[in-house]
Formats: sequence, structure tokens, C-alpha cells
Amino acid sequence: MMSRQCQRIPFWSVVLLHNLSQILSGLIALDIIVAAMNNGEDVCNESSEVYDLAACESSVSHATRANAGFQFFGGIMSVLTIPMVGDAADRFGRKPLFVLALVLAEVPSLLLLCVSCLNLSIYAFLAASIVDQVVPMPTLFSLWINDCTAQNDRVKIYARLSAFQSMEGIVVPLAAKLLSGKTAVLLLVALRLATLLTGCFLTESLPQRSPDRLGMSESWAAFATHWRNLPKVCAFKATRSIFLLGFVATGTGAATQSILLPFCKARFGLTSSTFAPLLTVETVSNGFVQLLITPRLARCCSLRCLFAVGLSVGGLNLLNLALAPSFRLMTGLASIAGFGSVGTPAFQTLTANFADQAGQASSLQSGAVLSALQGIQSLFLVLMPPVYQMIFSVCLSSGYAQAPFLLAALSQLICLMILLRFKASHTGLAIRSCAPGASLALYLKPDTPKQRDILSVGAVPNAMAALASPGFRTRAGSFPRPAREPPSARASALRLSSGSLCQSSLLAAAVGRRGVSGRAPRRRAIFQPEGQEEAWQSFIAVEELEGKGFGVVATRRLRRGELVLRERPLLGVPGSFEAVDLLNRTSLGQLEEDLQAALRQLSAELRRSFWALSDCHGDTKTAAGVALTNALHLGEGGGILPISARFNHSCVPNIQGTWADGCAEWRVLREVEEGEELCFSYVEPYQPQQERQRTLEQLFRFRCNCPACRAGESSDLRRLQLKDLLEALQLAALAEEVGQLARDLVPQMLELIDEELAGSPALKSKALHLGFLLALEAEEEDLAASMAGQAWQNAVLAYGPESDRAKMLEMCAEGDYHSADFEDALEMQTSDVALASPEALQSWLDG
Repeated sequence: MMSRQCQRIPFWSVVLLHNLSQILSGLIALDIIVAAMNNGEDVCNESSEVYDLAACESSVSHATRANAGFQFFGGIMSVLTIPMVGDAADRFGRKPLFVLALVLAEVPSLLLLCVSCLNLSIYAFLAASIVDQVVPMPTLFSLWINDCTAQNDRVKIYARLSAFQSMEGIVVPLAAKLLSGKTAVLLLVALRLATLLTGCFLTESLPQRSPDRLGMSESWAAFATHWRNLPKVCAFKATRSIFLLGFVATGTGAATQSILLPFCKARFGLTSSTFAPLLTVETVSNGFVQLLITPRLARCCSLRCLFAVGLSVGGLNLLNLALAPSFRLMTGLASIAGFGSVGTPAFQTLTANFADQAGQASSLQSGAVLSALQGIQSLFLVLMPPVYQMIFSVCLSSGYAQAPFLLAALSQLICLMILLRFKASHTGLAIRSCAPGASLALYLKPDTPKQRDILSVGAVPNAMAALASPGFRTRAGSFPRPAREPPSARASALRLSSGSLCQSSLLAAAVGRRGVSGRAPRRRAIFQPEGQEEAWQSFIAVEELEGKGFGVVATRRLRRGELVLRERPLLGVPGSFEAVDLLNRTSLGQLEEDLQAALRQLSAELRRSFWALSDCHGDTKTAAGVALTNALHLGEGGGILPISARFNHSCVPNIQGTWADGCAEWRVLREVEEGEELCFSYVEPYQPQQERQRTLEQLFRFRCNCPACRAGESSDLRRLQLKDLLEALQLAALAEEVGQLARDLVPQMLELIDEELAGSPALKSKALHLGFLLALEAEEEDLAASMAGQAWQNAVLAYGPESDRAKMLEMCAEGDYHSADFEDALEMQTSDVALASPEALQSWLDG
């Protein structure tokens, strides 16, 4: 069911009309500029009496140079304003920015009409074209798609966007062929006005607006902050490699398109109308490929494959443009040009998903992150077209007009060679983008073993968030940072990790994101009957405890790492990403109906087990309240587990849960005495006591009285030190002495975990895993093997020797990095439990 905020018809109408206007403007502007420079006569028109090839080449060269200069300044303005546009779109909403952009786009069109009809100076139009770039429309298109589509749908949606941006080539060349110059300008003004009127019917796609409004000083502070963060977004080698390839490829495409009409005008004496067939063939080819071929390729090919196809065919098309002896042959060979654009939606999807995950995992909002990335891309889109236009102008004067296209083909070939150096296996580019919940982990491993580059994109948002946290000092040195901004409800609500509580992480994902655009698949119930509940338990018992209700205690002394419970759910839920998608389309009333239907399929005994569980969300017990209070989610699966639900909370847990073969498994983290209660933590382990109590009170209606909560400031100090050390480790990859930082910081974390969290092997395993990644980044294989070996030993205790995490860490300890699936087994979250903010959960319950 489509979200009310994401009505498709007005948006796609704006896209179509805006790009109709852009193409028409590009077609007629050059003819008008050349004519204006020759007393109103088009000296390049072969059918004209004043046709002069030498004068044509000189005029085209002059016009191209003048246009390049103004476009360069306009592009610089665009680069400077993109960070503020993204921030303003997050603050004020998307629609006001759309309307502003469309109003500004009308200005150069009106001046072009004045140039055509009133003999106004052509430089007035060129100067006004700068205004059109103050609020870049591509940024707003991407923000709308981010708001209204799930990550696994974005390749298809961006392919549709690319097709809409090119389908107008079927209509506009025909209009240019049938209309005279002044009539075409009038049509352009009418199209711009129609676009503006259509934009007024757009509905706001931003899920929740911030109540704050930017003041002037705040705007410029945000501007400066975003620009300081631009290099940090791509500070890792892997991220730089992928984004740099995409930026160069898109910049080259934009640059060659900007000189294609002048090239054909100078070489073959074409006007906008005689040039139209080439544009028509290219746009028909692109529309066919994007609408029919790209979505099918996305289902069976990796992003890497889509990039490679785009670079290969794009290079061949550039050679065709440069070397084709006739315009007719050039037009015929352009029929394959659409395959050169299949990498565009893949790269746009990668950028959008990266921004979305960064917004979810940090205090930055997705618009700010996306605008930062597009700010970097704009540097290429701004610099490359004017550079190529200047190169073309010089080469045209020297008789080598084809040189810019040959240079562009060479750059595409170099990008392709770099891309093919990376192995397809274990790379984020090998992930099929249409797979539900496909992660953006980039694991780029060149053939040379010592040049490995392993990065989880999830670490980048964490590092970006850490950049905003207060400065601190460790024994390794000082890490000053500006004050942290409070995270948005959406950012807080979307922190998913392996082992999250179903009632928190899944509900939180629904806050502010009730629907997606397009035709959503039929909603199915999130809780599904699993058949007969099964449980195996050893030396534990469920007992009623004073002041706590029911709890689980040990019936004998338990050893560290011992498996005490293996339980299959009576009602199961799917993996994290699929569960989030389902809950996005489920209201609280629908959840109650779904649960009642699922319970009717269970036996009477299993129904009694379900209703015996508590409900802390209302005075009257409901199926939804029981599920939200007791459901557990442990990464790849979870559900209603009647025995596991009896484990109470402690801020110093002594058991750890994981998911294996459709069952929840619980292991002991430390020695447990007979009669001692078994507990796991419902909250993030490194939060101070006040934040933990606030979360527990608002979500579960109780206060914790464990030893850590009674310890007061001393416990808080150690946990805050752990939090700071974790952030320092996440940022260490940006430093020069990566290996030394791993040696300094990881032992400090292990020591504090021993002191504060009873030496939890689960947390130790993750700290050591971070140290392993840093050692690998520093190419210190002995240190990497040592860190991985210790991480494996702790993972065996916390998760079991047959767990995916333990198996992967064992391979890493043995130096077998290429065989390890780091994406699934070595997540870098601090805890196996991730909770929504209390406000986020309450908002969903009330809504």
C-alpha cells in the first residue's frame, strides 16, 4: 500500500517535464548563441545562404568556450549549495525545495525568450543559467526516492528515473524539427511553467519534519560541517575506490554529452533539428534498456557486473562518436548506447543506500549524507564538462575535434581495468541489489594478498557519528571532537544488529516510515506459526523470584561457554531486514489480528504457553502486547520463545543468545553458581546508568537494581571510557598509525570489559575483531592473526564453536581471509541487543 506522502504521478510528471525542458533548452540554446554571435544568422546551417564552415567552427568554438565559463561558475555555485540544500530539505521538507528549484529554472528560460525576441545580449541568458543550478534537481530527485522506496527496490526506481530523463528525447527532437527558434523558446517557457505548476501538487515525502528552523548562523555552520565531513565519507580505500570510479564515469558521460552537439555541428554542419535523429536513437535505446533490461539484469547480476557492462559499452559508444565517418553510421551504431548506462542506476542505488544507512546509524540525517556525497560528485560534474569543452575548443581549432571523445574512451577503459582488478566474490559489488535486505558492506580484495581492503559501510556512519561526540583522552592520546548533536528519532530507531530485541528494533523501524512508494507487495503477517515448539535445556529451571516475577536459575554450577538452552519458537519472525519491511506495512491493529489468526493454528497447550507470558504495554492483556513484551530477535531469526522470554535483564549479563538452525541458543558467559539467576542485557552495554534506567522504565516498566546500577559513578566512568574507546577504534582507520592504535586501544577495552562487564567474551570478541580489521588495514599480518585468534576463542565461548562468527574468525586466524564471509559473521555493533528510543516506540504504539 503506497504511502500518502509518496504519490507517484506528480513526482514522475515533474521529472518528465523538467527533463523535457532541460533537453529542449540544450538543443536550442547553442543555435541561438551562435546566431547571436553572427548578427542573428546561423552560419552553421548548411541549408542557409550564409553557411560558412570556417566561420561555423570559429563560432562554435567561441560559443562553447563562453558557455563553459558560465557553466563552470554555475557548477561551483551548485557544489557550494548542495550541502545546504540537503540540510534545508531535511529541516523544511522536500516540497519547498522542489518549488524553489522550479521557480529558479524559469529565469533563464524567460531571458532566452528575451534574447530571441528582443535582441537582449546572449550573455544575460548565460549569466542567468547560473541561477538554475543553485538548487540542483538531481539531489531532490534522489531524496524523494530515498524517502519513498525500500533499498532493494532502488535499482529499478533509479533505472526508471534514468529512462524518464531520456524518454523525452523521443518527443523533444521532433518538436525541435517542427518548430522554429522563437516557437521552440516559447514551448520551453511553457514547459517550465507547466513543471512549476505540477510541482505545486507534490505532497511532502519527508516522513517527519524537524520542528527546528535554520537560522542564518546555523545554516552556515551546517554548511561548514558538511564540507568538513566530505573527505571523511570516503576516507576508506574501499569506499574511495568505488565512489571514485562512479564519479569519473558519470562525469565523463556528462562531459561528452555537453560537447556532442557542438562536435556534430562543427563536423557535419548539423542544426538542432538535423541532430535530432542521433538523440532520438540514443534515448530510445536508453529507455528500452533502463525499463526492460536493467531490472532483469539486477536480479541475476551483481552491481560489479552492471558497472562493467556500462563502462565497456560506454567506451565503445565513445569510439563510435569519435571515429564514425558519417553521421548516418554514427546514428546507427548509437542503437547500443543504452547499454552504456546500465551502471548509472547501480551507482545511484549504492550512493542512496549508503546515505540511508549513514542516516540510520549516525546523528546525521540521510539528506545531509546524500548531499555530502553528491557534493563530491558535483565536483566531477562541475569540472569535467567545462574542461572537456575547453579541450574540444582547442582541439577544434587544431583540427583534432575527435580527441576529447578518444580521451573519454581511454578513461572508461582505465576505470574498467581498475574495476576488474577486484574479485567478484566477497565484494559489496557482488551483492545482487534486488536481494531483500542486501547489505552495503564493501569487501574489496585485489589479487595481491597484502593489498586487502575490508570495510563495512556500517562502520562509516559509526565513525561519522563518533566524529560528533565530545573530545576525550585515552592512554593512547587525545581525540578532541566537537559536541555531539542529539540523534534524530529515526536514526535512533533504525539501529539494527544481530541479536536485537524484536519489540524494540523492529517497531522502531516503523517510526516515520509507514509506507513506501510504488505498488507494495501484499502484506503478510510478521509472526508465523512454527509448528510444535521444541526446547532442550540443561541444568536450568524457571522459577518465581521475589520482586521479579518469573526468572531462570541454574540448578547446578555452570561452566563458562556451556550451552544451557536451545529453543525453537512457537511463533517465528523472519530476518531483521525482512521483518522491518513487514512491520513498515503493519499497524498495531493489524498486528493484533495477525497474531490472533496465528494463535488459532496452534494447539491449546501452545496457546496456553503464549498467554502465560506477561504484557507490560497495557492494563488489558492483548496478543500484540504479549508479543511486543516478549518477542526476541537474534539476527537471522527469532520470535516468541516461552522459556527464553523468562530470562530477566541485568546490566552485567551472564548469558548470551544467538540464532542457529532455526533455534535460539543460550550460553553462559562466566562461571555461574547453583541457584544464581541467568540474565541477559536489554540495553546497550556502554550506556551510563541514567540512560539505561530511562530505557528500561519506558519500554519495560521496571528499574534495574543490578550491581552495576548500584555502583554509581565508578561504573558510569568505565562504561563511558569503553564507549569512547570503541569510537576511537572505529575512527582509527582514518589515522596514519593504524596498527599502533590497535595495539594501544584494544587491550584497554579488554581490561575495562574485565572490570565492568565480568569479562564478557561476546564483547571481547567484537573489540578484538575491530583490532583484527585495523591490523589488516595496516598490513600487519602477525598482529591480525593474533587479534583474530583471540576473537575466535571468545566467540567460541559466547556463540559456540559451530556458530558462523566462530567459524569465520577461525579462518581469519589461520590467514584465510578470502574465504571468510565478513559481512554476515563479523558485524561490528557493540551489543547483541539494540533498542529503539523510548519516544520512538511510544510513537508507534500510540499511532
